[in-house]
Amino acid sequence: MPDKAAPRALIILHAERCKACGWCIEHCPRANLQAGTETNAKGYHPTELVDLENCTGCGQCALVCPDVCIEVYRSRRAK
Repeated sequence: MPDKAAPRALIILHAERCKACGWCIEHCPRANLQAGTETNAKGYHPTELVDLENCTGCGQCALVCPDVCIEVYRSRRAK
């Protein structure tokens, strides 16, 4: 039985830094980010990733985040 394919990226969202501006949500080409349901210490609803399998690791979310709340690491492909 084949193993499930590894995700193409690792996304780290620093919820306590997020001020819920929504720029990352607006700029995600796959509409894979959404406002979270939980609140952080500042009372904001930080961004959450909807589906890691749908993420390509393009990094657009990290590029537009004004508070550097998002880290994107792309997976290496097997040769």
